[in-house]
Amino acid sequence: MPWVPWQPPSPVALHLRALTRAIADLSCIHTQQNNRAHAAAASHALPGLVVKEMRRHQKYLEQRMTRLRREALRLVAGHFELDRRFRLMLTATGVGETSALQILGELAVLPDTLDARQWVAFSGLDPRLFKSGKSVEKRPRISRGGSRHLRRALYMPALVALRRDPYLRRFYQNLLARGKARLQAVVAVMRKLLHALFAMFRTNQPYDGSKLCRAVDIAGNAIAACA
Repeated sequence: MPWVPWQPPSPVALHLRALTRAIADLSCIHTQQNNRAHAAAASHALPGLVVKEMRRHQKYLEQRMTRLRREALRLVAGHFELDRRFRLMLTATGVGETSALQILGELAVLPDTLDARQWVAFSGLDPRLFKSGKSVEKRPRISRGGSRHLRRALYMPALVALRRDPYLRRFYQNLLARGKARLQAVVAVMRKLLHALFAMFRTNQPYDGSKLCRAVDIAGNAIAACA
């Protein structure tokens, strides 16, 4: 194979990834704090001062996340390619501003030479077989060998998309009808979204679910036929 020198990610991409990961970490802490506050509201053993401090901590975390998100948006707006990708991502069903930043922060560090399958492998969503001879054959599972941050960022958009996008919803329902577990079907939707983002970035076209799942007409009813 011809030797190709490795090109490190740009400082802007690394800066964005650091910001989005910091936001994700604070979001996890904020969720934990919300759960504690909910439990404290039902408890009569905690002094009012403790409850007050917990609420102050929640607001403090929210302020930090807002500050980091504002900086990430400023960074994206100041870079043409990042801004182009960010605006395209917002056209995808289920992808909001926060999710777009999280996903973009992970994808921005990847080289442009990768294809869609390599993106899936980087995310750790590629299926892995467990087979040894003819006696051992376990159910396929995702490899989890890639970025857990990207998997986490894709999860909630996939849940929203399979409810709101008619093509992905039909794709999800078809998988369930074929005996797939619900989590397996959700992971398949996550892969579909990742393939969609790859195509959107390459073609500079907004999201179109019909290109992921071909629309066909059977007995006058439009359904989605997905592989």
